[in-house]
Amino acid sequence: DKNFADDLNVVANVFLSHNPTLWPTIFSQLSTQPEIFEDEDEDEYGLQDVLDCSGGDLGNNELAQAFLQVLRGEGFIHLVDWKGEDEEGELANFAADRFYELTKNLTDSEELRNLLVEITQEDEISDVCEAGDRYLD
Repeated sequence: DKNFADDLNVVANVFLSHNPTLWPTIFSQLSTQPEIFEDEDEDEYGLQDVLDCSGGDLGNNELAQAFLQVLRGEGFIHLVDWKGEDEEGELANFAADRFYELTKNLTDSEELRNLLVEITQEDEISDVCEAGDRYLD
């Protein structure tokens, strides 16, 4: 859909202003030369996964997924394991790092990190759930 692609270009111009040709180049390659992304050296954003899931069809959903992959690769979107399945304290580290970037206050961001590590531990969450309390309270 041309309107959707145009909208993505507008958003790309805002987020990727440091490299204004990045998204138009990727969009063009996805549309005309998708085989480029089969080469892992060329596919720095994991776009082959999007193409594999779509069967090669580039509808609005696939374009949006590709754009999100590019934003992740450029550091605008971070994936966080909020359930703590991969690494204890991942959410706490993410939140504290973001807080520090906003405030530049190392002491407060470390306090936030320590508090979040404590309250997001699995046994702490289990205790709260067993008590029947709402966790966010």
